[in-house]
Amino acid sequence: MIKLTELSYQTYRYLFDIKYFAKQLSDDDYEEKEIKQIVENADKLYQIFLKIIDDKTIEAQTDELTEAKTIADEILKQLRVLKCSDEYINDKVDLIVEAFAVKEKAQIIIENLKN
Repeated sequence: MIKLTELSYQTYRYLFDIKYFAKQLSDDDYEEKEIKQIVENADKLYQIFLKIIDDKTIEAQTDELTEAKTIADEILKQLRVLKCSDEYINDKVDLIVEAFAVKEKAQIIIENLKN
C-alpha cells in the first residue's frame, strides 16, 4: 500500500530533480519560460503534500490529492511540449515518468481513502 509520507518524500525528490533540470537548461542558455512554470508547479505539488500530511480528515486529504493529481497532470503536459536538445531528452523523459507516477499514486491513495 502506498503511504502519504512516501509520496510526500517522492514529491520532494521530484522538486529537486525538476530544479536541477531547470538549472541545467538555464546554464546552457535556454530561455524557456515554460521551465520556470514547471518548477513553480513542482513546488506547488510538494507544498500540497506537506499540507496533506498535517490534515487529519479524509475529505481534506482527498481534496488535496485531487488537486495534486491536477498539478501533476499539468506538469506532464508542460514537459511533453518543452523543447530541449537531445542531450537532455533522457532527463526530460525521467521527469515525465516521475510526474505520471505521482499522479497515479495519488489516485490510488484517493481510492484507498474512500474505502
